[in-house]
Amino acid sequence: MSGKVGDNTYRASGVVAAASGGGLEWCSAIKSTAFCASAGKGYFVNTCGGGVTVTLPASATQGETIEFKDYKRTWGTACKALTINSNSLNYQGSASAALVYETDGQAVKIVYADATRGWTPTVDDDAAYVHKYNVQYMVVAGGGGGGPGEQAGGGGAGGMRNVPSKSFSVIPGCDYTVTVGGGGAAPDYPGASVGGVASVFSTITSAGGGYGGQGTNSPTKDGDPGGSGGGGGSDCGAAGTGNDPPTSPDQGNNGGAAYAPTAANPAGGGAGGGHACAGQAGQATGGGTGGDGTVCGIRGTPFAPVAYAGGGGGAAFHGTPGAGGAGGGGAGGRGGPFIQADDACTNTGGGGGASGVSLSTSPAPGTAGGTGGSGIVIIRRLTASSTSTSGTVTTCGSDTIHTFTGDGTFTA
Repeated sequence: MSGKVGDNTYRASGVVAAASGGGLEWCSAIKSTAFCASAGKGYFVNTCGGGVTVTLPASATQGETIEFKDYKRTWGTACKALTINSNSLNYQGSASAALVYETDGQAVKIVYADATRGWTPTVDDDAAYVHKYNVQYMVVAGGGGGGPGEQAGGGGAGGMRNVPSKSFSVIPGCDYTVTVGGGGAAPDYPGASVGGVASVFSTITSAGGGYGGQGTNSPTKDGDPGGSGGGGGSDCGAAGTGNDPPTSPDQGNNGGAAYAPTAANPAGGGAGGGHACAGQAGQATGGGTGGDGTVCGIRGTPFAPVAYAGGGGGAAFHGTPGAGGAGGGGAGGRGGPFIQADDACTNTGGGGGASGVSLSTSPAPGTAGGTGGSGIVIIRRLTASSTSTSGTVTTCGSDTIHTFTGDGTFTA
């Protein structure tokens, strides 16, 4: 059914036509999720439930027009902006892929000029738009130090946060702080080990790994919370919790608790948690195995995918020391016969291995666990989006990868 009210026609299909003298056809369906726009149409966009991305046509003819209107005056609210994907065509003379409108009650009317200027606003309520493009990132914090003393707990891996595709927006020309967290130290007993240091890219923060609990009946035998938690030390030390503070998805896992000792069988230390799984609890036969990290291929060819953020192994008394988790975690030590705890690998965020050395029979180098591994930050972008040379730069196909093994600045 169709009809006419004044100079305006309406259609039962759900599209209301513009005045007979020409103009836009306004869609009656309110847009609240991502959609593709067509030339000659107007759209009411409701971002109450979150930001909405609209993709423009892949081709356009001079004079074609599209309009968008803030349906409930929410575009200016945090995380509720309208993002326009220009879909390979220029937008006001720029090839940036995404433009963000974030003013309450805004109306944006655009007309296609030509290949040089592309889509150009004729109405945008005097509000500025922001050119943005998206990047992929991996942010790994420093791992925690392994616990000192007899049958200590392994250090937790540093928190690991990454997105598998280019989905984090940056503004061309802006500088974004990059902090690469150091691994936690592991002094001799009775000094407590140290948690790892957070790594940061822009608004993304990964927490340092929790330190491993002390051994030798220490009052500080519990593992510490962190990106991944530290393992518990001798005499029933509790595991440190991972994903602390919480992120979504989780940035790490819990450590493992120490084994309950008996007169005939001293305790095995718990292992540090890793990004992929929790640390193993201490065993009757030795220390727990560190939680595995996660394999990430963000650097692309010619680099092989690498595991990051593995937990440190728990220590043993006379049994088998716990192995470090895949992703740089250090192996635990043993008291007799003596095996020294391992440091975690640098720039992996691995947790340090726990000490297994008894104070009464301590040989050099003493009663310390292994130190945590330093973190790493990697950012991957489409090469055409920027000329930035921040960090160590490599390429893979049409992408450029920026690797930071120390503090720096990413210029978008």
